[in-house]
Amino acid sequence: MNSPTSPCKTKALKPGDPPKYRICLDLRKSNEHVVIQAHPIPTFQRVVEFYQGHSPVFMSPMDAQAGYLQVKVTPKSSKMLGIETNYKTCEFLRLPFGLLVSPVVYQRIMNKITGDYLYRFCVSYIIDVLINSKSFSDNLHRLRLVLTRLSDAGIYVPTSVFGRNTNYLIWDLF
Repeated sequence: MNSPTSPCKTKALKPGDPPKYRICLDLRKSNEHVVIQAHPIPTFQRVVEFYQGHSPVFMSPMDAQAGYLQVKVTPKSSKMLGIETNYKTCEFLRLPFGLLVSPVVYQRIMNKITGDYLYRFCVSYIIDVLINSKSFSDNLHRLRLVLTRLSDAGIYVPTSVFGRNTNYLIWDLF
């Protein structure tokens, strides 16, 4: 797709290690045209304060890796997110990392998804969601609730997050 209106004229391919190509963006020009949006992103202090009041026995951290890229942008926004390669100019159809408003947009989405669970038994910090409980069975139930909402919203949590080692998924704090 051509994007002649995009202020972002960035070389997109960079050799990686092992030898393969990955996208490297410099979105500073695009960020000059972004309308700033306000939405609170929790601080580490806020998260710590939440857990001080709950004393969970079990915690389940989840990481929606590449979370921003799971969010579709509007066609109008896509026109402003063009990247230039040696072969053609393309447009982002998903929310890229490096865009000034990406964390705010994603945090708003995650807060909406976790909704009434937020600060009751889970905390959402951009692409990370922490679920806590006092019993193993409650933790599994809460995991199911949050994972269902994430799935319904089209947010993918890689199965590698869970893996075979449940110590990563559920930490026994005591």
